[in-house]
Amino acid sequence: MVQHPEVPALAIISAMITPALLIMATGNLIASTLTLHGRVIDRARSLVGRKTELAAKTDPDSVAFYNLLVTVVRRRLFLVQISLLGYYLATACFIASSIAIAYEELWQGSPKWLATALVVLGSLLLLASAVCTFVDTFLSTEVTRRELERDAL
Repeated sequence: MVQHPEVPALAIISAMITPALLIMATGNLIASTLTLHGRVIDRARSLVGRKTELAAKTDPDSVAFYNLLVTVVRRRLFLVQISLLGYYLATACFIASSIAIAYEELWQGSPKWLATALVVLGSLLLLASAVCTFVDTFLSTEVTRRELERDAL
């Protein structure tokens, strides 16, 4: 591997910082999704507690209703977990792309597509994670709607 003497260090560092915007944006998504994860867990615990109370009162209709809600919340937890995984992997791709930029600039014969491929992969992971979060929003709304309809009876 031969180093390119004509590539100024400042240009390489500047190029390596470019993925930082993607890293910061993904960090914000991680933070908000972690908050969502905590809320879904709290919701699951609340539903399980309520279901246990109703089972002790031998109210089979309510227990069946809460079993349904717990099933939906279980799906929500899975979706949020997948979202977080995707956001973390996207962050890793963006960090790796920053390193790949330096590698591509410094060494002859290095693959010139690596940084771009890592950014594209990270972006696809962001998209998949956003879709999971989007579906979670619909499930959350559906659970709330069902509870409101049941309580209105």
